[in-house]
Amino acid sequence: MDKLTKLVWYGCYKDSWRGRIVPESMQHTAKMAYGLLQRLIKHGVAEQWWKAGDTILDPFGGIGSTSMIAMQSGLNTVLIELEEYWKNWAEYNINYYQGRFPGTEHKVIHGDSRQAYSIVSQAINSIITFPPFTPVSKPASQGEGAAARKYTLETLHAHDPRNIARLNIITSPPYGNRVDKHGKDKPEYAGTVEKLGKYGDTPGQIGNLDEGETYWESIHTILEQCQMLMEKDAVLCWVVKSFTRNKKIVDVPQMSFDLLIQMGFTPIVWIDAMQVANAAQSALIQEPVDTLVKGRLISRTIGPTRKSYKHVFRRRAEAQGSTPIDNEVVIAVLVSILIFTNFL
Repeated sequence: MDKLTKLVWYGCYKDSWRGRIVPESMQHTAKMAYGLLQRLIKHGVAEQWWKAGDTILDPFGGIGSTSMIAMQSGLNTVLIELEEYWKNWAEYNINYYQGRFPGTEHKVIHGDSRQAYSIVSQAINSIITFPPFTPVSKPASQGEGAAARKYTLETLHAHDPRNIARLNIITSPPYGNRVDKHGKDKPEYAGTVEKLGKYGDTPGQIGNLDEGETYWESIHTILEQCQMLMEKDAVLCWVVKSFTRNKKIVDVPQMSFDLLIQMGFTPIVWIDAMQVANAAQSALIQEPVDTLVKGRLISRTIGPTRKSYKHVFRRRAEAQGSTPIDNEVVIAVLVSILIFTNFL
């Protein structure tokens, strides 16, 4: 494994999406943080992971957040969103932002990222115009035998959507199943459904899996589809976070990291995006501390402490004694292995 760079980012959670998107979009339970996404896009430009004119794919499109930030750096985007409700609001948000940041192309596709390869293959010509491409070798005629009829890798690559546009990926998948088979909150997500609603009810929704395919089987399938769409040395940024289950931390970042390595990706950067202020900042000011009093979250000032930018439900859980989780993690990896598929 090449050397892995580890970074710690503070200040990514001070700004909110509130006032920047339609109010209905604020109900989405898994929006990527506005400041984190801004910093990640700019970091990728500085590191030459992507440049103006390139295309970013987000297989968990949500409310269109990746597109809204990417267009500010001249990047095109393709989003796949399983829930039609969120797909429609994503288009609304993106159209609003494009009026302010014209000159890029964006497409939101209603579909399942488990079929990302075929979805993007069909859609990408409508997003970016390139000269037409032709096979580098002709398919054999029907009478030349099975072996002769096989396309070479070069021929497959000539038809590959990777020839149309270089795709990098930025996404934040659901971190785990939030509801049981009756649609009720699991204990670690107490209050989320009634306050914010589920991810959605579409069959196959990863955030709601309870029977059949497991969360990690679903993630593996989607990552495999992403590999099939990416050039060698293209970058995938996977934004994840730990959560607690039965009073124990489920280390989703490390489990995701291990899966990415197992699948042949090359890790290049691990970023701890801190949801608390750093110690130097906190030493200078007094900040409120959250305490649960008779079921209500009360803030009180007790002296210098670390300001929290965590979601209210995480703060509530920690006020009740849950193990603190102070950061999200961005895992950036390179594609090391090209995967070809016979899609003809």
